[in-house]
Amino acid sequence: MAHSLEEAEKSGSVREAYNARRRAGTTALQRLGFPSYRVAMEGRTFHQLESLALGQLPSEEEKDAFLHVTSEAFRVQTAVSAMESGDVGKFAIALMESHASLRDRLKVSSPALDRVADLVSECHAGGGRLTGAGFGGFVVAFCSIRHRKRVRARMIERYYSKRPEFQESRHLIDADPGPGVLYEENHATPHH
Repeated sequence: MAHSLEEAEKSGSVREAYNARRRAGTTALQRLGFPSYRVAMEGRTFHQLESLALGQLPSEEEKDAFLHVTSEAFRVQTAVSAMESGDVGKFAIALMESHASLRDRLKVSSPALDRVADLVSECHAGGGRLTGAGFGGFVVAFCSIRHRKRVRARMIERYYSKRPEFQESRHLIDADPGPGVLYEENHATPHH
């Protein structure tokens, strides 16, 4: 986890901007006649959904919100497949494409987040994307454990070393993947 050193106050204009993106997505679903994104995606390819959005949605905000959410859902499927098959490159590309969509379609990134996400790749980590609601905060940086120290050192050298507010223990956080929590169908209780 690599902090952009840019805080995003999640109130005021940032909250309004975030809520506007959510409303645009909800409005897009309504205009297209879908009760949910799940229903919109059933049996459809991203190309089909893109054609629907481009042909039927009147505003760029609605198109962008709808296309971000649907493309992100397809990327999640790609990322799961990549993890299951051990395809590090495919997983890294999904992360980078996700960040690009958050930046270009949903417009919740910032120059600092973009710089950190780009830096992740420049430092030969697998890929990165902003996490959370955006407008500042952290980038998830994906790299192998054996390269972690080298990636960390390069990121400090190229981004953080000239920033007096940088505190390594607060702004570069190691996180290891875990199995997560799985839910059995028709049961509300998690199991491991």
